[in-house]
Amino acid sequence: MKITIDQSVLASGLAHVQSAVSNRPTIPVLSNLLLKAEGSQLSITATDLDLSISTCLSCTVEQEGSTTLPAKKLIQIIRQLNDAPVTITTDENHASSISCHNSFFKLLGISDSEFPTEDGLDEARTFTLPNVQIRKMLEKISYSVSTDETRHVLNGILLSIREGTLTAVATDGRRLALIETVLDSSEVVDGDTILPSKAVSELQKLLSDAGEVKIALGDTRAVFETNNTVMRTKLVEGTYPNYRQVIPGGFTQMIEIPREELSRALSRVSLILTESGSSVKLDMQSDKVILSATSNADESSEPIPVTYMGESLAISFNPNFLHEPLKKLDCNNITIKFNDKISPIGIFGDEGFLYVIMPMRN
Repeated sequence: MKITIDQSVLASGLAHVQSAVSNRPTIPVLSNLLLKAEGSQLSITATDLDLSISTCLSCTVEQEGSTTLPAKKLIQIIRQLNDAPVTITTDENHASSISCHNSFFKLLGISDSEFPTEDGLDEARTFTLPNVQIRKMLEKISYSVSTDETRHVLNGILLSIREGTLTAVATDGRRLALIETVLDSSEVVDGDTILPSKAVSELQKLLSDAGEVKIALGDTRAVFETNNTVMRTKLVEGTYPNYRQVIPGGFTQMIEIPREELSRALSRVSLILTESGSSVKLDMQSDKVILSATSNADESSEPIPVTYMGESLAISFNPNFLHEPLKKLDCNNITIKFNDKISPIGIFGDEGFLYVIMPMRN
């Protein structure tokens, strides 16, 4: 194999795949990247067996071929090179010479025949969405994913398709975030998929503002293809709980409040809180909402003007749980709907978005 490629292009491609390199490889080749030169492209692949990312880069191919090279060393070397053409030459023993300007390196690789291969999906539910749309959907709910490994089905995001509508859901048992969008094709087969947390995080990094992502959801794996980059991931096994059961059937009261103003006030009022389990109180009155907090002898409060038609009511919340959706939404105003100070409340904002949170009992 012999190729020449711009340093900036190669560095960018390596950055796309590096997160999929195994941190604790069960076999040595998982510490390596697979490089394959064919036609006028170089493909680079990394995998930890659960997640794999491949990207294709334009280059000059003088001799086609493939090899694997140690990921950490290769990435460090390419980052430090001058912004100039890089030539990589690999011999029959998988020793690769890397030259750029006055710099020269030689790395010993492992045969590409030892690198795990990925089979295609036999049957899958496939659809396409704009990159920015699916990225924002994930951003608006991923903070609600559970980190409790004993509840593994909650360690990811549910992608549920019903009658042409895609619903993305995340919950940790104390709060739930979901967002829905109508797919262009109503012919996509109904079904549920649980996307692991790592895959959710990596997908958000890969999705740029431009272009579309082709999504294929199989029984045990999913594939996301966008802008010459493909991510494959194993899925979380198991059945996601019936999230609809925790959504209140209705609300008796509601209040509309500026999202950014509430977010900033919440940040300021929370400054005095130093203990986990502390709460922030929202005191709903006819012309304002008063945010307040206490911590030992310390106190804080701040009013926000609103129009509220219901009875005066104070509800306490975990400040982090209340704040996280406010930071991810795009809308100017949010609507908080509730029944009383102890029942679940709903926060509505961007189109298709719902956040359900339990109040704290003081």
